[in-house]
Amino acid sequence: MRVFYLLMTMCIFSSCKSQNGPSANKEESLNESQNKNVKEVRYQRQARSGSSLLVFGPKQLTISYANKKTQTYTYPQQEWDSIVYFASKIDLAEMPGLKAPTQQRTYDGAAAAQLTIVVEQKAWSSSTFDDGYPPDDISELVHKLLSLEEDFLKNR
Repeated sequence: MRVFYLLMTMCIFSSCKSQNGPSANKEESLNESQNKNVKEVRYQRQARSGSSLLVFGPKQLTISYANKKTQTYTYPQQEWDSIVYFASKIDLAEMPGLKAPTQQRTYDGAAAAQLTIVVEQKAWSSSTFDDGYPPDDISELVHKLLSLEEDFLKNR
């Protein structure tokens, strides 16, 4: 049964990646002039016990859990500026090929997670990694997103 869930998770993430995958052109990487064009940042978790999706936009965070009500929180502009700053440090063309530092998701030791950055009309998705243990190149952004989620859930 675990193998089935693992295979389904891998199929879902790989199909999302193939639909939204960036070209290998380095010129398409996010840079300072594109900062204002970041539309949203998504952080998705998938485990046997359920899934969640965090969608960060310019003014609000939407948290969706499987089989639960969606919750929306607003936050100050400075938080969005911080998210965009960390996103600007990421080479978007490299995101799909980033190596995860741990492999706990392969045996249900951790939820599988994926980061997606939407710039204008294009979505750039990372490779799958263990929830809370992202590749070094995206770790600052992921930890910022997770700390915002924790703050909102703690203060609701």
